Amino acid sequence: KAKEVILQALEKAETVSKLAEPSVVATEFGASSIDLKVRWFINDGTQANKVASIHEVIVEIKDQLDAAGVNIPFPIRTLDFSDESVSELVKKMAKLQSQQLDQQPE
Repeated sequence: KAKEVILQALEKAETVSKLAEPSVVATEFGASSIDLKVRWFINDGTQANKVASIHEVIVEIKDQLDAAGVNIPFPIRTLDFSDESVSELVKKMAKLQSQQLDQQPE
């Protein structure tokens, strides 16, 4: 579904050339996603037009994905400090940090 939505967004973007087909390919498994690479062509390859096209395409893709109910995942980390050894380590680190602050010249 995401690939279809992205291709539709590319069709809608004015800076994307109609002379060549854009592509969306899966490149790898991310930490909490399947990463997609989006490629498209622009008619005028100047740096200013390239930057403008990248901006337009990213915004259009995000808007279209939101409208289609496709979420862009972001990594979430859960830290478990219930292990006593972790608690001891945190206490030692806090003590060392406190000692370092006490030793700093004023």
